[in-house]
Amino acid sequence: MATSAVAVVNRPATLQQASLWSDAWRRLRRNRMALISAVYLVLLVVVALVALVHTPYSYREVGVARPYSGPSSLNWFGADILGRDVLSRLMVGAQISLIVGVGTQVLVLAVGVPIGLIAGYYKGWIDTVVSFVINVFYGVPDLLVAMILLLLLGPSLNNIIIAIVATRWMDMTRMVRGQTLA
Repeated sequence: MATSAVAVVNRPATLQQASLWSDAWRRLRRNRMALISAVYLVLLVVVALVALVHTPYSYREVGVARPYSGPSSLNWFGADILGRDVLSRLMVGAQISLIVGVGTQVLVLAVGVPIGLIAGYYKGWIDTVVSFVINVFYGVPDLLVAMILLLLLGPSLNNIIIAIVATRWMDMTRMVRGQTLA
């Protein structure tokens, strides 16, 4: 009697699920524009961190080079109209851009999430009032609100962040409200 050998293959019943980070990395690699943006953002953060420790010249120092001079070994990106080093100013500008971007988003979250949670959880007249206020804010141009706030509060980095938050909190509130209702 001849017996045939049958290979038994043990396969898992379900496929192994990818981790959150590996799935995010796989999606990022497939999207070229997102990958380029991520590389640019990492480069911006590195430049801002290096500027905390070292810049070739003070960003305020006037007359370190001839005005409007081009790139040289002493001034890699040249100089502006007052003879200030453009590379130093660019490095400090990266810090300011990150402060405004991150500060704005933190405050938008701090304002929008609680209002959206309250509106979505309690529903009724609170939701109606919050939705009405959001619709009124959407009707006013963002640039006009920001300019009026800066005129009233004065020009400073903190006031710029406040002006941006005053024009962008509605998006976060509406999103959180919708998720809470769901």
